[in-house]
Amino acid sequence: NVVDENGEALPGVSIIPKSAPKSGTVSDIDGRFTVSVRSGEKLTFSFVGYKSIEQVAAPQMDIRMEPSDQMMNDVVVVGYMERKVANTSASVVKVSAKELAMKPVANPLDAVQGKVSGLQVFSSSGEPSARLSMALHGQGSLGAGTGLLVIMDGMQVSMAVLQAMNPNDIESVQFLKDAAATSIYGARAANGVMYVTTKHGKTETRPSINIRAQYAVSSLANSDYFDQLMSGPELLRYYQETGIYTADEIATFKDKYFKETDFKWYKYVYQPAPMYTADVSVAGGTSAVRYYLSGGGLSQDGLRMGSSYKKVFGRINLDAKLNDWIRANVNTQVSYDDTRVSPFGNNNAVGGGLAAMNAPFASPYDPDTGKELERVPLLDIATPSHVISTNPAKTNAFILSANGNLTITPVRNLTLRSLVGLELDYGNSRSRTLPSYYRAYGNGSSERGYTMASNVTVTNTAAYNMAFGNYHLTT
Repeated sequence: NVVDENGEALPGVSIIPKSAPKSGTVSDIDGRFTVSVRSGEKLTFSFVGYKSIEQVAAPQMDIRMEPSDQMMNDVVVVGYMERKVANTSASVVKVSAKELAMKPVANPLDAVQGKVSGLQVFSSSGEPSARLSMALHGQGSLGAGTGLLVIMDGMQVSMAVLQAMNPNDIESVQFLKDAAATSIYGARAANGVMYVTTKHGKTETRPSINIRAQYAVSSLANSDYFDQLMSGPELLRYYQETGIYTADEIATFKDKYFKETDFKWYKYVYQPAPMYTADVSVAGGTSAVRYYLSGGGLSQDGLRMGSSYKKVFGRINLDAKLNDWIRANVNTQVSYDDTRVSPFGNNNAVGGGLAAMNAPFASPYDPDTGKELERVPLLDIATPSHVISTNPAKTNAFILSANGNLTITPVRNLTLRSLVGLELDYGNSRSRTLPSYYRAYGNGSSERGYTMASNVTVTNTAAYNMAFGNYHLTT
């Protein structure tokens, strides 16, 4: 009998006697095989995507195949039945958990950039909380969407669920490109399919505890443009030579306000942004039950002042073998996030894109005391810190994604599966303008909004597997 790493029957495994490589057999749909060899003969067990095993033949053999990291790209999941296929004509690209773990990112989708040919990942802004969009086939008709169909553990989910989850809970991400790979999903898969598989425990293994922590810092990729701008003294001298200001006016500026200030506004607006993330997971199982539990949190500041993204998350995946012909599975994910978006737009001179172009002889700090001011003298603008402190705003979201399925094999080769899933997204946003804001003139305001969205998925499938020697057919 041959099973995979989860204890499930593995059909199509080649069993070859070492002394007679041109003879042998393959395991059937139930993972069973029979081969006649001499006593003491060594058998080689091989299957695409798994490590080859060599064992001495015995009257009763139980073989457990282990996945091979070098060949994982050849093991793919196509369709709701999550079947592993050794050979397929479909265009499928797989990104493993090992590759995803290489990047410390707040959004798991950021980690697939550059991993899949033809895949484009777009972000509407540089905010750490920004939702990403993806295009696998490029832009088609004018006005048509490019969004991929996202399937996670057999259930359709939104991009918000992926952003809220722990990247370390992902076992693999597959991209199904052509019609052969996406046909089972119908018209929804016209732009391609992203199939996400989360981690599960393994049968008959002791509990394995994994603790992980990461620290990263984001900064401007290049500051050459800002470094080419005039310094404070150079700009004042330019004003005097061109007659914009007289020498007496410039002397007044220096004595009263700036004192030869050369302030780097871009360093003030775009500060290094740290990111902290930590999570813990426990996985294992018995012959009847497999489990995977995880939880953790993430905190990331944005490059622009007043921007941050924090989230806590948890996951419970349970698999149970009720008897020889009934299996049950439950996948549950929950998350809560706290989002603060920078109040300064790209064209904003206070703390946005244009702030880096402010005159370098102007500073948001008092030249005598070094204390940060509420307003920048002569520029008639508030300092970013004053705007942020007097205009508090944040958004919170609670996201639940859960699905359960029951797989029944009433007769040999026939598999019936029913899946029910729920996605719930509840959010609230709050913003205020305090009367102390210098442009409010003693008048404050407050706003609050609520959103709730839910999506229920019900999927019923039936599959019949037939074997013809080395060939298998599933209908």
